[in-house]
Amino acid sequence: MNTTNSTKWLDSFTLELRLRDVPGVAIGDAVATVEEHCSDSGEDAQSAFGDAREYARSLDLPARHLRPREALRLAGFGLMSITGISLVLSAGPRALDGEAIPVLLSAVVLLAGFLLLFILVMARLDWLMRTSFWKASLTGGVAFSALVLLAVVLHDTVLWTVPALPLAIAGLALMLVPPLYGQFFDRSAEDGLIDPRREEGPQRRRDRVQYGLISWGFPIGVVLYLLLKWLITR
Repeated sequence: MNTTNSTKWLDSFTLELRLRDVPGVAIGDAVATVEEHCSDSGEDAQSAFGDAREYARSLDLPARHLRPREALRLAGFGLMSITGISLVLSAGPRALDGEAIPVLLSAVVLLAGFLLLFILVMARLDWLMRTSFWKASLTGGVAFSALVLLAVVLHDTVLWTVPALPLAIAGLALMLVPPLYGQFFDRSAEDGLIDPRREEGPQRRRDRVQYGLISWGFPIGVVLYLLLKWLITR
């Protein structure tokens, strides 16, 4: 059995099931079935089951369809995170020094562009996950370059000047809402892949730890960056 090929096959298989909203427990059971068959027969997964995506689509597995309200919440939290991080990074350093901040047209356009780009990514997430790495990278690179070029052209236009502290506080609040909600109310971490051949408890705990690290990684990183920058400039 070719272990490398089977690992790639299982990654594609798992991704396809995730994109079809199959619960983690059902995915874990399906993956365990494939692995046991390959181990017993000596075949690799491609030879035994054919194309990973086609095989995933052929399975009659339960799916938890994402409701419109959940989709809107996810998109809203994503937009809040992007806006919050942008405000904290731009206003935070000046807020620590008690200064005002000029609001540039280029910054507003760049932020609006990133928000629009995020909405488009959410709308075409299935395509991005299924397409090749190079196609996705090229698409993202072109979009990002276009935004940066537009921001450079509009660089010096000042719309207005505002105190930095209120903007930084607003940005911090927007940045913290999504991870706080995820920590106390979101149950996504409980839908991790569960291998039926192993004890469920440790797998659940591992998923919760990983989910927490991902949720809090960006806010903690942004705050540490600002503190480090402030200490260096003292």
